[in-house]
Amino acid sequence: MDNVHKLVLKRLFISWILLSLSIGGIDLYLEMEDADSFVINLAMKESESFTSENLHRINLPETDLSTLRQKAAEFLESHFVVVELYNRDKKKLLEEMDPGKEFLEKEIRKHTHAFPLGDTPYYRRLLIGESLFMQVLMPLREPGGAIAGYFEGVYQVDAEMTQHIKSGVTRALLLVVAVTLITTMALYPVILSFHRRLVWLNRNLEGQVEARTADLQRANLALTKANEQIRQEMEIAEGVFARLFEGGGPSLPGLRYFHRFLGTAGGDLLLTAETADGRRLVLVGDVTGHGLSAALVAMPIAEVFQRLAEQGAGLEVMIATLNRFLHERLPTGFFLAAALAEIHPEEGKVIFWNGGLPAALVGRPGGLLRRLVSRNLALGITADHSLWENTETFTAQAGERLFIHTDGVTEAASPAGEHFGEERLAALISDSAGEEDFIAQLEIALNAHSGNTFADDVTLVEIPISL
Repeated sequence: MDNVHKLVLKRLFISWILLSLSIGGIDLYLEMEDADSFVINLAMKESESFTSENLHRINLPETDLSTLRQKAAEFLESHFVVVELYNRDKKKLLEEMDPGKEFLEKEIRKHTHAFPLGDTPYYRRLLIGESLFMQVLMPLREPGGAIAGYFEGVYQVDAEMTQHIKSGVTRALLLVVAVTLITTMALYPVILSFHRRLVWLNRNLEGQVEARTADLQRANLALTKANEQIRQEMEIAEGVFARLFEGGGPSLPGLRYFHRFLGTAGGDLLLTAETADGRRLVLVGDVTGHGLSAALVAMPIAEVFQRLAEQGAGLEVMIATLNRFLHERLPTGFFLAAALAEIHPEEGKVIFWNGGLPAALVGRPGGLLRRLVSRNLALGITADHSLWENTETFTAQAGERLFIHTDGVTEAASPAGEHFGEERLAALISDSAGEEDFIAQLEIALNAHSGNTFADDVTLVEIPISL
């Protein structure tokens, strides 16, 4: 605590000195300005009395300087020690100096000055020894306002006036020092009290910070454990959804697919089944949204699809059942855009239904044969049972393959915002359909176009139609 007292006193003393010097300097400046104004006004008044009755003589061709010298002598007997008079052409007409003041001439010559252009006079303060002098240069104007000449004089401030100025400045400085000292000492106990309060607040804050830090450490530990648990659960979920995407059963012969979830799980799904009578069923779907919520909606769809396939249901029954189930169970705003295909491999016959997915493509090496566009609402939007009516049936030739994809493929965007588009996909199918590395080529093309950055789940399935 003693160190605190010493520090406060030291800083208060320094502040007192600096404040006293600052305020004292300002006060000195103001006092000197008042003294200057007083001397200038006095000098101007006396110079005006000199010029008022003799102004007409200044610019005469043959100027009689005797009267002007007589008047100058009168001023030299008062407070002026040097008097100079110039005509309008700034030509010096006379110069009179009080005997014994020749040293002033040397001081004046050290500092040249211009003639004033306006009504404001030029002045300069000279402190020589213990004597104060004021050099004044002012324009002399005729009654009409035109400049008739210039008057310059050096006015000596008498000892009494000089002493008055010094006394006034000294008193003001002493008053400032005294008031500043009293104010500084009065602040001393206030500053100590403020310091004690700050110490208390600091200790209290330290305690609160320590308690908060402990709380944060406990919360961080709990969060770390929770994150680890979530990570483990997401790994399990990733495996579950991977199996869900493939339908939970054996893949159909020759079927190949490319798939990428936007996150660990998503709403795209691929369900396949082969019935007891040899029909092959394929469902490619895209549930509204992304991530875990979409994946949770997709889970019961797989269960219903597999049960219907085991029962040997046809495409009409499967569409109606899935639509009714989804319409009754899905939350508001959720639906399933889907394409279903019933393939009879022995005959090469395909019954195809599209509700909300991009156009499926049928192609083979060398060309694109047909587009199977969506003609129905997505599943789960309406309870209407007539969704089955808009199907397409066709018979494929040997080597033809069916390509079903979600909008994540054609809408994959480049850094400039350009979609991959159906045209690029059709060209790739025409060039490479049926080749062993077709799916790899598709993945390379999509990654190159999008910069390996996707905004949606991506799914494309390649299905051979006939044996």
